Order: sequence, then structure tokens, then C-alpha cells
Amino acid sequence: MRISCDFDAGGGMMKHVCRLEAAGRGQAADVYNSLQKKPDTGSLFLFVYSLSGKGKLAYGGGSQLLPEHHGCFLAEPADFRLLASGGDRPEELLWLLASGDPVRGFWERFIRVFGHVVSLKRDDEPIRLLARMFRSPAVGEGDDRYRSSVLLYEWMIAVERLAEERSGLPQPFPAALQQVVREMENRVHDPLDLEEMAASAGLSKHHFCKTFKRHTGETPIHYMRKMRVEEAARLLRESDMSVARIADITGFDNISYFGKVFRRLTGETPTEFRDRNCQ
Repeated sequence: MRISCDFDAGGGMMKHVCRLEAAGRGQAADVYNSLQKKPDTGSLFLFVYSLSGKGKLAYGGGSQLLPEHHGCFLAEPADFRLLASGGDRPEELLWLLASGDPVRGFWERFIRVFGHVVSLKRDDEPIRLLARMFRSPAVGEGDDRYRSSVLLYEWMIAVERLAEERSGLPQPFPAALQQVVREMENRVHDPLDLEEMAASAGLSKHHFCKTFKRHTGETPIHYMRKMRVEEAARLLRESDMSVARIADITGFDNISYFGKVFRRLTGETPTEFRDRNCQ
């Protein structure tokens, strides 16, 4: 279950399709206020995490318990309510509100495979990122808007990575494609072409490309390219290697192409990304 967060060029401007609308920490009333303040600009997607206390989520005519240290994914949360559970501590929540087609796809796939409510420790990476996220500049114009999208993209990757560590790739994902994805992960620093991928899956190149896109929504090459960018982002954060060296060892032919792909997927140049994460 991989995600895509692309940016389309239009009219000389970068048009967001993956957007962080709001993030915060507080109680249920604060979440309600955040929802009410958002203009009707399309579908919204809400993640709520209980730092303390427990309650019952009501939405879409149904309800779901939200225990302490659990998170809930909700799509179209206009009728969201959090009911008191009678516990001896008031609920304290972290939440984020997002929009965009890639966000919709991620939310819907996650709910379909793992359900609405998931157990998450406070020190799990998605929760640590979310705790930092609400302190970042509010979504707005210019750089803040771009940085907010990068934060959301990083958070979605962290959720996906944790889900895969716990459960492996979702079972509906064919075993042959699971093998290819594992090979992509093992060879993120090495060349891997379509012929090799198809051979690993035991399929013709044409059939492999069609099957892969049907299950992931992406071409194998784009999927692999995003995986290389994820690894490059990790190296930019955790090492002092030059950008040129990172581009080389993550399989990009030249630094110019690497910079273009990195910015298209994250909204920042490699240098901007490193500077922001080293502050």
C-alpha cells in the first residue's frame, strides 16, 4: 500500500493535490472547531489520536470506541462526534485534517485493510511526527503551504511503514507482487529494470505492468522512483553525505534529474529538505 503525493505544474504555479489543512492538540471541542473553520473546498480526511482518556466516536450513523493510545481514520468527517466514556480523565487528542486525491486513496485503502481504529504507541514514528506537526507554521500561502504538504507526505509514509512492519503487505496484494516490492526495497541502491521486475514476478513485462498498476495505482517505475526518494530523504536527514553522492547511490543518473524528481514528490529541493530537518 504505497502512496503518491504529486504536484502538477499549471500557469507557472505548483498546484497542490496533497494538502495538510490543519493539525492540533487539545480536546474534542478543538477538533470540532477546526472542522467548522474549514471552507467547503472538497472532501476532508481526519485522523484523531487519543493521548489520554477514552471515548466513543460517532460518525456516519455508527459508532466506534476510541481507547487511549489508539488512532482513528475518518473520511468525510462532517458528522464526527466524540462522546464521553465516563472515564476519570478527560480525553486529550492529537489530530490532523487533510485533503486531496492522494490523501483520499491512502485513507480509503488504510480503512479497507486495517479498519478505522488502530493501536499506536506514543513513541511510534507517526505519533512523534504528528506531535511536531501541530507546532509547525499553519497552512497558508507560499513556503508554509509547501512545507505543510511535505509534513503530511512524511507522516503518511511513516504510517504506511509501521503498518507494513506490523502486518506485512496487505494479503490481497498478490504474492508475486510482494516479491517484486521486496526486491525493490533490497535494491533501492542498485539498478533494477522492468525486465528484471517482470521476471521476478514470473510474468511478461506487459502483464506485469498492468497487474502492478491495478493493485497499486502506479507504474512499477514510478513506484520504484518514490522508494528511491524515500531512501534519499532518510540519507539527507541522517547522514552528512553530499547531495550528489546521495543521488548516485539511490540510482539517479545525475544530480539535476534527482533534484527535479525529489522536488516534484516532496515540494522541496534536497538542500531545502536537509536544511529544514537539521534545524
